[in-house]
Amino acid sequence: MLLKCQREPFLQQLTSTVVACNEVKKGKKKHFEVVLEDTVLFAEGGGQPCDHGQISVIGTEQEKTLMAAVKDVQRKDGVAVHTADKRLEVGSKVDVVVDWKRRYDHMQQHTGT
Repeated sequence: MLLKCQREPFLQQLTSTVVACNEVKKGKKKHFEVVLEDTVLFAEGGGQPCDHGQISVIGTEQEKTLMAAVKDVQRKDGVAVHTADKRLEVGSKVDVVVDWKRRYDHMQQHTGT
């Protein structure tokens, strides 16, 4: 399945839904592996580094918005797995935003042959 980032590489933001979030501990550090219905963040592959960005939970104006930083995206069994610094509840509606400066820099350096 093609992800939104593959179908529309210039898209910088997307609303999606959290379908999985698993805590991973490495020593004293922990992070969360987040799977979304769709994403604008490219996974690492084909010689191109992954995108960085943020995932923000969509809430009402009265609710405090939870924002998770994403510093790694990998494809596992055809699914984009986002490494986030905060837990996101399964079923939450989220806004996914790409670090456009980083993406654009990678796009300019990446060549297809």
